[in-house]
Amino acid sequence: MTFQEINFHTNYKELADLLLKFAKTKPKESDKYIKALNEIYFYINSMHIENRELKLDNSNINKK
Repeated sequence: MTFQEINFHTNYKELADLLLKFAKTKPKESDKYIKALNEIYFYINSMHIENRELKLDNSNINKK
């Protein structure tokens, strides 16, 4: 895992923990923020997977 990945996951966890605390006091307001954070996570994760697959495809092409 790279420094950037560790940094991303650390920051994501910090925000998620903060939102969970906020959700206890204002659950209706926090729903849209939690949804947005989850969408950001899944978008970044999809990009990471796509990048990994492209690198693998590229390395396979170079081996031929």
